[in-house]
Amino acid sequence: MDKKDFIDRVKLRNPPIEVYHISEFPYFHQD
Repeated sequence: MDKKDFIDRVKLRNPPIEVYHISEFPYFHQD
């Protein structure tokens, strides 16, 4: 999954929330 795509989806689903740090998402710990 693309990081930007994931973040964009999160924003679309929950506009008011802040974007979490990438390190908060286990998905991105995988190379």
